[in-house]
Amino acid sequence: MKYKSKTEYFSKNPSDWLGRSQDTAQLVVICYEYMHKKKRLTSENIHQLIRLVWITKGRNKTTGDVNYDSCLESIKRPALQQIFDTAEEDFDKIAMIISKKIGRKIDGLHHIVETPTGIVNLRNTYRGAVLDWVKKHRSSILRILKDTRSNKTPAGAKRIAVAVHRLPGVETNAGQLHAMTLLSPLLACLEPNHKFPIINSNDSVKAMLHQMRMPAKSAAERFSEFINIFNSIPCNGLELDQIGADYINILTYKPVASEKRITRTVDKLASTTSLELKDQSDINEVATSNNSTMTRIHNRMTNALLTRARGRYTILEGRTRSAKFDALIKAYDVNRKRDLLIEVKSSSEIGVVRLAVGQLYDYHRHLPQRYKVDLAVLFPERPSQHSFDLLESLGIKVLWFKDSKFSSLVSNDKSLSL
Repeated sequence: MKYKSKTEYFSKNPSDWLGRSQDTAQLVVICYEYMHKKKRLTSENIHQLIRLVWITKGRNKTTGDVNYDSCLESIKRPALQQIFDTAEEDFDKIAMIISKKIGRKIDGLHHIVETPTGIVNLRNTYRGAVLDWVKKHRSSILRILKDTRSNKTPAGAKRIAVAVHRLPGVETNAGQLHAMTLLSPLLACLEPNHKFPIINSNDSVKAMLHQMRMPAKSAAERFSEFINIFNSIPCNGLELDQIGADYINILTYKPVASEKRITRTVDKLASTTSLELKDQSDINEVATSNNSTMTRIHNRMTNALLTRARGRYTILEGRTRSAKFDALIKAYDVNRKRDLLIEVKSSSEIGVVRLAVGQLYDYHRHLPQRYKVDLAVLFPERPSQHSFDLLESLGIKVLWFKDSKFSSLVSNDKSLSL
């Protein structure tokens, strides 16, 4: 079944787990910020913070049905007692103690404290080894937690993922637990917009990796694929954890009445032609809002891009009214089999940057297999930091020329070599 958006997906697939994940994230943030403010980021407290994202499988004593509510007693109470230094056992009173210690009232705090939370069911064979692992790598973990809580961009999140990937795994008699499997649920909770993927070995993640055709890739490489999905749906790590492999049914949605119509529409939208060098005649095809000077700069930039890419990449331009894009580099990232959609702008003024963002998103939604297409803007010079931050926050790559002759091109992404 296809879904128009994540909103439609969740309306047709109602689940308490997304709300539970969101409650878990809010509780984790409350605990971390208290620990940070009060300088209580001890190994023991970090261990309890990690435990707050775990669930525990149990059975209803009356019905025998499987549930995940026993974490209240086995995980949540001891974690909150440790973090907030209290022996209180009543959850209602624990909530009041938390409110008093953090010095402010939080709407819904009693609900968050008193109801079951947690996201992942970590195997019991790994749980007992986590505290010793935290003690060994506390300084690195602290940096990762701090960077995650203050992160604002996909590029920053990727750097955090690389740092996690470099951590040794948790060694147990049953084998090694990867640091990303352990920490990614916690980091998804701490990241301000939850734009950190939950990467583990559960069935939904395995199904997504199969859809991406990269089940054997490293955790760091997988991270980039998840970020692309975040930008394409759009969604965050907590939502994607619930959507699972159905993400493909959101990305490939086409609002048409019949299968026959779908074929014609896709064929039409996929219309491209080989990118050719621009000359004066191209100016006549530009919208009247662009003056000829800016168009000449635009054409020179496009020509320079084509010259640098020719012989190494197949590069196309859009020819339909709905997707008349400047350039599409096929397989710019050969390892991940991803294309790059580029909007060329002859100015780096913020208004032009915002226009480029809108154009890219509009063109992107019309492309077949758009979930395999990354976005970029090419400028005549390095844009301002404000513009740079805007584009990076949206996961859009930034390209620019180093000199006025357009002889050298720079990118903020090492995946593109021009």
